[in-house]
Amino acid sequence: MIYLLLVSAPAVYFLFNLYCLLINYGRASRLGVPTICVLISPDNPLWIALQTSFSSLFRHIPLEYLSLTKYCRLGWEFHDRYRMHQRLGDVWVLVTPNRNFLHVAQAEAANDILRRSHEFVHPCWMTGESTRPPQGCGTF
Repeated sequence: MIYLLLVSAPAVYFLFNLYCLLINYGRASRLGVPTICVLISPDNPLWIALQTSFSSLFRHIPLEYLSLTKYCRLGWEFHDRYRMHQRLGDVWVLVTPNRNFLHVAQAEAANDILRRSHEFVHPCWMTGESTRPPQGCGTF
């Protein structure tokens, strides 16, 4: 019984994440901007704890251009700098099972998003106030 639970728990977790990723991809695709999908959110607490172990494994496998290895790491934006916007355009979405991250390279558009906080969900560290609770699997 315990063996069955230990085997099925990771499978259920993977399927739930896949389901949430599909829901969030549907939400992001309605925006009409380029999207990048990753199976693991960079701010997932379990991934944060384990990513250094996995990153040393991925370093030996030539998968640098896959989004699994590139866009799941914390702080990937600092290493990538402007390259993603150069490749995809001024606006694009990083789709994860937890939430969608809208990346905007135009200052006017970013200021407009920050000013209209009642229309966009912002993390509390960005605005200093709590946000609406997420609906469904994502917040987008």
